[in-house]
Amino acid sequence: MIKAFFLAGVSDEKIIYDYVISREYNKLRLEKLLAEHPEIKREVVIANEKTMISFLRLFRDKYISAKQYLHDLGLDDDAVMRIKDKLVRP
Repeated sequence: MIKAFFLAGVSDEKIIYDYVISREYNKLRLEKLLAEHPEIKREVVIANEKTMISFLRLFRDKYISAKQYLHDLGLDDDAVMRIKDKLVRP
């Protein structure tokens, strides 16, 4: 999903906000998951700002852009544009 945000041109600030707010929307589901699987560390599955900032930095260091990432997966420019067109609607 994050790669789709990149491709659609969403700012880092909005991506981070969306990621962090998902913690609230998924609170009950995450609590259930943690109760059922005590081996899972809370800090690994709870969305936090520092995690997303680090992910964004690492992703850009490796792929530069979502377009490059999709090219690395084997998609051509036409396929990338079709995906982007579906994500970005006027």
